[in-house]
Amino acid sequence: MTAYLIRRILALVPVLAVGVTVVFLLIHLIPGDPVSVMLGPDATAAQVQATRQALGLDRPLHEQLLKFYAPGSSRRRVRAPSGTGS
Repeated sequence: MTAYLIRRILALVPVLAVGVTVVFLLIHLIPGDPVSVMLGPDATAAQVQATRQALGLDRPLHEQLLKFYAPGSSRRRVRAPSGTGS
């Protein structure tokens, strides 16, 4: 019984890896720019670029995927730079 559980747990690892990768790719296939949606139409080009950099969206896709896999990446929160107006 113990050997069966160990095999099932070891088989779970690649399934989770594929699942996480598929979710990551689906997120990146959605049309539109998430930074533009976050900041709204009044955002300046500098704000958009700063937010992309803060979120790591200016990095190559493979680097973003490695960061996505990093332990604790879901607990990290990055705030978009706020505007200096109103």
